[in-house]
Amino acid sequence: MDVGQFREYMSKLGWEKGDFVRATGIGGSTIYQWVHRNQFPAWVEKHLQVLVLLSQLHHDAVVAPREVRIEKARKRKEPPRGKKERRNVKLSPHQILYKEMKQRFWEEYQEKLKTLERKTPPPTQTP
Repeated sequence: MDVGQFREYMSKLGWEKGDFVRATGIGGSTIYQWVHRNQFPAWVEKHLQVLVLLSQLHHDAVVAPREVRIEKARKRKEPPRGKKERRNVKLSPHQILYKEMKQRFWEEYQEKLKTLERKTPPPTQTP
């Protein structure tokens, strides 16, 4: 690997040398020496190839589908739906149970507050 390939990999990742330093834990002076001597260890190229591949996979699996959904929403002239605005979402049995327990807890809490309000006399004002 030469300096040109190193810079190409870094640009594909959107990284600078400092990002590579943080990701690998290698000192900045070591990278400086590699660049100026035009000698890189074999693992550096393999490491960068894997990172570029992961970046492309992330884009293909996550970013691109999201962009497609946004584009379809634009064509329909609707805003893209967020997590809270999803329609026709089926809840799992655990989620249903959680919602029911939460509702029951809230109702019991409200009931206890009402009974406490009935039991405690209003404070008396002394002249």
